Amino acid sequence: IRCCGDSRITEGLFGDSLKTGMEIKLDGNNRSRFGEVYQPFFKLIGADEIGPGLPRLVETLPPPHYREFFLELFRLHDPELSHLENKSRLNCFFAAKTIDDARKYKLRNQNNKPARIFEIHTESEVQILDMTWLDQEFPRDMNEFGYYYRQYWKGARIDQDPHLASHEKRGTFLEVLISDDFIVGEMVSEI
Repeated sequence: IRCCGDSRITEGLFGDSLKTGMEIKLDGNNRSRFGEVYQPFFKLIGADEIGPGLPRLVETLPPPHYREFFLELFRLHDPELSHLENKSRLNCFFAAKTIDDARKYKLRNQNNKPARIFEIHTESEVQILDMTWLDQEFPRDMNEFGYYYRQYWKGARIDQDPHLASHEKRGTFLEVLISDDFIVGEMVSEI
């Protein structure tokens, strides 16, 4: 899959610092700004590297950090996912495929602040995954959320799941994970 002319990014963690022509350097091995938010918390609980064993303080992580910790744990160590070449979310920049998707993202996150949307250009492959699998309230029990995290990393769509499609009223929401360099194109909308 390649990002094409209709791929869009919202400013997200960049605030209002995105500018047309800006080059964003990601090499897939270093933390993105998104990852830089979470990594210090992982270090605080003794998880500099996310291995198969659980640090005893993992339960102290705030909910979003807990989610990202377990997403990495599943990506790296779950036998059902070992054959996949998924990139770490902690090393990625997140985008929406369309302006309409960016609006949906803003609504789901109850963000009322104005945001500019830019085209992006990359020659690299991207991953397109359904973030609705992650957009759930889970108890802190791997048996409860494991299915959802596996489905996310497998690239399944929640609206095609025979058991969940009828219960999940929001439907599928695809996010684009970019793990390599890209160039910020023209601003195409403000929402």
